[in-house]
Amino acid sequence: MRRISLFTEDTGHEEFLLPLLQRIADQYEVSVVLKPLSVRGGYGKVAEELEEYVQEIIEYREGIPDLLLVATDANCQGFIERRKKLQKTVEPIRDQVIFAVPDPHVER
Repeated sequence: MRRISLFTEDTGHEEFLLPLLQRIADQYEVSVVLKPLSVRGGYGKVAEELEEYVQEIIEYREGIPDLLLVATDANCQGFIERRKKLQKTVEPIRDQVIFAVPDPHVER
């Protein structure tokens, strides 16, 4: 059983990524437990709460997920810039983290 935490900027990311992850897991016959963690308040709030979350899972080592998927909008910054900023936050667990950063204004 693989544990995947999904840390998203809003419910739109969550509503898209949860079924996608489940579908991939089903396709490859991998059992997963998905833990959604949506944040409200934009990128600044995401960065702040992601830092707190990483500190908590480091402190309680048994809580480290097999995978942490971090999703936030690029908002004219671009994937590379957003990822670079967030990589510093997740450095202690970098091997378990992937980023989903859609193009600016993907909601349109």
